[in-house]
Amino acid sequence: MLATGNRSSDLRLAGEVSNPDHSYRPLKPPSFCLPCELIHILDQYEYLTRATRQANPAQGGARPAGADVAQPDRSGEVGKDFTRAVSNRLSKQARQMKTIQELRFLVGVTLSLIAFSAFSAADYRCIVARRISAGHETLAVQKMHDNTYIGKEFTVERQTGLMAGILKNSYFTKPQVIDSGSSDNSFKAITSMRLEEGLGSGTNIYALTINEYESSDKKGFVFLQNDVVYLGTCKHF
Repeated sequence: MLATGNRSSDLRLAGEVSNPDHSYRPLKPPSFCLPCELIHILDQYEYLTRATRQANPAQGGARPAGADVAQPDRSGEVGKDFTRAVSNRLSKQARQMKTIQELRFLVGVTLSLIAFSAFSAADYRCIVARRISAGHETLAVQKMHDNTYIGKEFTVERQTGLMAGILKNSYFTKPQVIDSGSSDNSFKAITSMRLEEGLGSGTNIYALTINEYESSDKKGFVFLQNDVVYLGTCKHF
């Protein structure tokens, strides 16, 4: 303990409390920290040592009034008390640290599972409801295309934008997700294929928009495949 030459300052530095009978006891730190715990243990040891010296004049302490009977030497017990206090403190903190580590592990696993479930649920399963072509089509051709696409399903990977099923957006090139969608924005993914990227006989453009911001579990979509537009609804799965 630091000696300042001032008893009140020494008491404040040591974390002691003065009592009316001029005895003192160390204050326990409000929360655990290793330096504070060590200071607290040392204060306990000093308190026990002083108390023993006061009870046993042979140890250099002041002899209390009326104490004519020789007091037993408790210095060995003080040492044992100090060792026991240190051991108990360290054991308690070790158990607490182990519990904290276990809780952190469980929380990490739980959050990972939640994130995985949320990610899996973010993908889309869509159903085609309408098909519109900008080019001229005969009724027979329209009917053939309607029978092929209307009521059919396709899926969308929200992370990659890849479509699979009755409608696709990736043949020689991969889609690019422009916006993964949120409560404020729609999901958007586009794919382009230049002449040199395909077979060299044509170019393509695909653009998918899903209204993720809609509060309903069924979210409208529009898919552009060159000059043909597909409309319908999507749901998370």
